[in-house]
Amino acid sequence: MILQRQKLKKLNSINNKIDTFLFGNTTSNENGYYMSFFRIAIGLIAIVDVVSLIPDLELFFSNDKTIIPQELSYLFSDYFGFLNNFYIFLSKFGLVDFFYNYSIYFYILFLLFVIVGFKTRLFVFLSLFFQIVIFKSFNVFNYGFDNFLTMSLFYCLIFPVGKINSIDNYFFKKETKLKLPFKRFLQLHLCIVYVTSGIAKCIDPNWLDGNAIYRASASIFKKCIELPPAVFMLISLSVLFLEIFYPLIFMSKLKKYFLYGIVAMHLGIAIMLELYSFALIMIVWNITAFYTFKKTETK
Repeated sequence: MILQRQKLKKLNSINNKIDTFLFGNTTSNENGYYMSFFRIAIGLIAIVDVVSLIPDLELFFSNDKTIIPQELSYLFSDYFGFLNNFYIFLSKFGLVDFFYNYSIYFYILFLLFVIVGFKTRLFVFLSLFFQIVIFKSFNVFNYGFDNFLTMSLFYCLIFPVGKINSIDNYFFKKETKLKLPFKRFLQLHLCIVYVTSGIAKCIDPNWLDGNAIYRASASIFKKCIELPPAVFMLISLSVLFLEIFYPLIFMSKLKKYFLYGIVAMHLGIAIMLELYSFALIMIVWNITAFYTFKKTETK
């Protein structure tokens, strides 16, 4: 009997630790406002990104004007099974031309509904569906941003991001004191991403001597060629440090400095490599995951 009680006590202790780890970062003061920030920010980034592609979109996503034939593009996509069946469906009902002509505008409309939080889960699902169909149809031209946008919309789908600062919440009043592990999911996800990325970079000698940073920046800004090699090595080692030791961000005393460092790193990526969308979505993820959104008290 005594052994059973001790085992039960240990089990309860473990459960309490797991509960604290998963849910302890979502305080009553924060009240889930990070979720509305994430929803709105991701929606805006997605709209800006797709609008910036509209002038050249026919070269990537059209029936017969693409750089690479459309069938070959999605043939090499991980989503081939889904895309192939979808296009067969469109062909069967004669909707191929209609879809190519109007899909982008439907996608933007759905994202606007996501931003304002109207029937949020439904329009997040539709936005995710259209994002996969449109962008994975020219998967060979995708990069990290497109994958993170897919994951972002998926997170918006499985978590109730429409319950705060939304039309849904305005018309359908619900309890907004949310106790969900959404932040912890993002935090752990970011830890895996940065640590694995840092380890992969350490294996490459070009990251240890700064040559990788030199090549990337000099290809865009010719004046970078004139900078001393030590500058590129310092920047490279700083990136490696931030990524490999990213889990230290969980320490309250270091969280602020690591968050500033990561944001600065991605701003550097935006400026030096002109990867604006990727840098912005990573900043949004980090702010959502580790910034404390204090609830504004109303009198």
